[in-house]
Amino acid sequence: MEEDEKFEGRFTLRLYEPALIAEIAAQYARTKKKFRNKTDFLTYIIEHGLKANRELLKKGANRTTAAEAEESDIYALLLEIFKYMSNQFRKIYIDHNVAQGLLCSSYNMLCALNGDSSLFDKKIEQGYYDDLPERFESVIENLTKQYGIN
Repeated sequence: MEEDEKFEGRFTLRLYEPALIAEIAAQYARTKKKFRNKTDFLTYIIEHGLKANRELLKKGANRTTAAEAEESDIYALLLEIFKYMSNQFRKIYIDHNVAQGLLCSSYNMLCALNGDSSLFDKKIEQGYYDDLPERFESVIENLTKQYGIN
């Protein structure tokens, strides 16, 4: 007996994927009034699946290749977004450090305004006033611990 002859009378199909079985059961439950029984329902699904597959074959498209291409496009897009966001983070980090240094310098200079002017200018250029005041360091440490930032 040839393979083609076996399909003429009977066809047995075993499904092992719970998600697929659940989807078939859910679709049958929604549409069972249209069919006499589950066999008619499954025959209808197979006929339409074969028709859709035939259309794909006519177009020369391979479903796996199309899915892989879409997956590749999504991966490429996510990679570009990651690169862009990483670059933006670096820029923000640099800007933050510059702003923090300027703010610390300004704060410390204001606190030291009652000294010798020439000595004061030299100290500014040497970065003498660039350190973050201790009270702000404790604020940063507390917030870092609070938000779990390393």
